[in-house]
Amino acid sequence: MTHVIHKFALELVGRTTIFLPAKARVLSVANQRETLTLWAAVPTTFEGEPFARVFDSFMTGGEIPDPYATFLGTFLFHDGAFVCHVFETTP
Repeated sequence: MTHVIHKFALELVGRTTIFLPAKARVLSVANQRETLTLWAAVPTTFEGEPFARVFDSFMTGGEIPDPYATFLGTFLFHDGAFVCHVFETTP
């Protein structure tokens, strides 16, 4: 199965829902030109409907509700003056 890498902008603080096929894999999340960006390997062919993957980002000191499946990383913006932490939520 071949894949293609897609990128998606995430909310800097808040929730972003991305519809991806079941076999898509999150590769990384990073600050790209002051935009919180997620890259995923997406199959070029797939069966079935894409499903919702939910990503939340929080500022340092922000309350984090449970449960969370995966911590994706901590990211600095504005020369480190703004810090956010990204999680993929458990459906």
